[in-house]
Amino acid sequence: MKKTTISRDQLTGIWAPLPVPWQRDGALDQQIYARDIAQCCSSQINGVYSGGTTGEFYIQDYDLFCEVNEVLIGTAHEHDTPVQAGCTALGTVEVCKRVRFARSLGADLAGTSSVGGAG
Repeated sequence: MKKTTISRDQLTGIWAPLPVPWQRDGALDQQIYARDIAQCCSSQINGVYSGGTTGEFYIQDYDLFCEVNEVLIGTAHEHDTPVQAGCTALGTVEVCKRVRFARSLGADLAGTSSVGGAG
């Protein structure tokens, strides 16, 4: 099994944020997303991350968060590229749920910030 932790010393260099591509009906375009991830990974970056404003964390319900991270982590790890999974949510309970899921997929680092009050 792949080691799924990153030390502070490993958080150096270039980490690419990944915009989330949408289909006309508002669904995640998994094919384009996987292609974009693979292109980033092949460009000698140090890692990739999701869940910032570029990744539109603020519109992702739990199911969409899971789908985005399944594609991200699976594709990046196919290219031996570490992943930081942003687990931002509107409450602490939801953040913890997202962190557990991202870690279960093998995220190398799972962010734990929340926006707003406690869950």
